[in-house]
Amino acid sequence: MSKRTATILSISTLIVGLITGGWIVAAWFNNAAKQLIRHTVEISIQSRVSKIDVEVEELKYLRVNQTTNAINSLEFNLEGDLIELEPFVINSNLFKSEKWNIEVLQKVIDYRNQFPYKTNPDVETNVAEVLNALGAQKN
Repeated sequence: MSKRTATILSISTLIVGLITGGWIVAAWFNNAAKQLIRHTVEISIQSRVSKIDVEVEELKYLRVNQTTNAINSLEFNLEGDLIELEPFVINSNLFKSEKWNIEVLQKVIDYRNQFPYKTNPDVETNVAEVLNALGAQKN
């Protein structure tokens, strides 16, 4: 085998290896991305179905005039939603850039001033941090 043939064979093998390796890596990342998207969609579906389940229970309470149970359930959900927002409210410019986000939290502050609600101290502390962050953002 001549030196030229060996060089061409080596370069061809390298090119085929790079193309094959690239194809394998692309296929792996494509599969990983599809799994991530599917998992995200599944979580979104489960979250919505869970929320619907809670809403039906709250509506049942209201239909039979068990307003205390309905209010407690709604207050609990409100606190949970506020706690989930805490990292975004305190540290995110994206959250702060949307005027509607601030307006909704102001509604919560106004509501809580009119209808105070007490749960356990840890939850109250987290909720207060979120609502207090709003005061700093409005300035």
